[in-house]
Amino acid sequence: MNELKYVERVLNSESWSATGGSWNRALEKQFATKFGARYAIAMNSGTSTLHSALAAAGVGPGDEVISPALTVFMDVAATLHAGAIPVFADVEEKTFNIDPEDIERKITPKTKAIIAVALYGLMPNLDAIIDIAEKHNLIVIEDNAQAVNPGHKIKGDFASYSFETTKHLSCGEGGILLTNDKGFAERARKFAGHGFKNLRADEGRVRLNDDFFQRPEYERHDMVGYNYRLSEFSAAIALAQAERMEEIVSMRKKFMLWKSQIKV
Repeated sequence: MNELKYVERVLNSESWSATGGSWNRALEKQFATKFGARYAIAMNSGTSTLHSALAAAGVGPGDEVISPALTVFMDVAATLHAGAIPVFADVEEKTFNIDPEDIERKITPKTKAIIAVALYGLMPNLDAIIDIAEKHNLIVIEDNAQAVNPGHKIKGDFASYSFETTKHLSCGEGGILLTNDKGFAERARKFAGHGFKNLRADEGRVRLNDDFFQRPEYERHDMVGYNYRLSEFSAAIALAQAERMEEIVSMRKKFMLWKSQIKV
């Protein structure tokens, strides 16, 4: 396991910040490769990734975002952070995941996005949800905080993952956002990184050229953003976890099978 080794390397490095370091970049590349995504943006929480995805998609005040009635509060919190209105769709009786039929019943002219949540390790019916979204021109954000499935290909516009301490992969607190859309990726990264104008879809470091960056006449920002950056220490731990993603997920599955056989 490389967690301790990587943290020691961060301690001995010149930069502990995502603005100039390389561990966030390494984590993003690793995650994008694991899931076959074009872009990955590391952030300080899964809530931040959801908020940034909504912002990148242009969701704002007065818009409605549909999410399941059975889920964590953070899905609703991200909608409220965006100034939008949460709308709840019922869940399926057998899976507890969001019901595509009820999603369609809840769509109005104000609906802008759907947050499709994977609950207790089980993915929702994304194919049906994507069909509905395409029919009504809606954004789909996969909240996969509870379902890390190596090799899963993004079906929605975004896929969000959490590195909080109870999740499959953890660095204490953190998250990562995946997308295949270059425009979405750049807007999400800028929104999560103080709106620095030189941030790009595949580049989260802002201090690559200090001579240029420190010029008095250089205009650093071209939008207002939040500080949702992930520290290099957390990124190093998350990278070590991501490198053995398959092993960690397999261990969790085996544990749950063993636990299910225990008689109470």
